[in-house]
Amino acid sequence: IGDTPLIKHLLNRLRKGGNYKVVLATSDRSVDKPLLDWASAEGIDAFTGNAFDLKIRIRDCVNHFQANHFARVNADSPFIDYRLLENAFAFMSSHTCDLYTNLFPRSYPYGYSVEVFRSEAFIKTLATNPELEHISSYFYTHAEAFDIYNLSSGKVGLSDIRMTVDTPHDFDILSTLFKSHPRLFEYSLDQLVPLFQNTNA
Repeated sequence: IGDTPLIKHLLNRLRKGGNYKVVLATSDRSVDKPLLDWASAEGIDAFTGNAFDLKIRIRDCVNHFQANHFARVNADSPFIDYRLLENAFAFMSSHTCDLYTNLFPRSYPYGYSVEVFRSEAFIKTLATNPELEHISSYFYTHAEAFDIYNLSSGKVGLSDIRMTVDTPHDFDILSTLFKSHPRLFEYSLDQLVPLFQNTNA
């Protein structure tokens, strides 16, 4: 977007947080080598692991960095709010819940999701969780077995807004918005919502 890779826009937002470490967890395939080179140039840690089972990759990454808690942040969500992540990690450090989320139920836009897991709880699901990619689904479909804290936005209508970059159309929308709002990736949720409401209409 502009002259900057989308993942760099995401990293710029994440770097504003002060109580967590950013790690690029990618696959061990050669096709992802450019991502590792990029991470090295940016001075962030990277981890390579299983290309076909994200659960295993995350488990190995968590164990490697000895993390008691971790957040999953997808590169297709460049507007993730570091303040939500900071609050989530602060909450998890003083509570014993298994998952801190704002998706149960969803009350924030798509692409503004926060999920912070207790590593021990996550690892215990590996033996029975059949999902290869959607690692949090098991927590939601077996909610009675976990202590889940849900953060609500307290607002109506946000859950219908898309701020993700999943399709070429999403990318075109973002590119158009960036042309007229060159500081788009610095905007808060309140600033972003009206812009994306118009594009989602």
